[in-house]
Amino acid sequence: MLTKEDLDKNVAALTAQLKKLLDFEGENGAEVVNNADWTNNRTYIDFLREVGVHYNVNMMTKAECYAARLKEGLTFLELRIYACTR
Repeated sequence: MLTKEDLDKNVAALTAQLKKLLDFEGENGAEVVNNADWTNNRTYIDFLREVGVHYNVNMMTKAECYAARLKEGLTFLELRIYACTR
């Protein structure tokens, strides 16, 4: 997992790249938001109850990136990331 400092660096780098493609100025300007703003105050149990129920392991393992990893060993963190990116 990345440290908060590494995450902040990534956000800054991505924002700089996006500014070349998107207009961030004005009333309808693009906005970069941090998922931590809405997830930090949630408990993991709340997340599992509200989000986790919409995903099943069979669906996750059908994704090519996870199917290949099953033979090597797939961590819970990797499965959790799948749920957060779909």
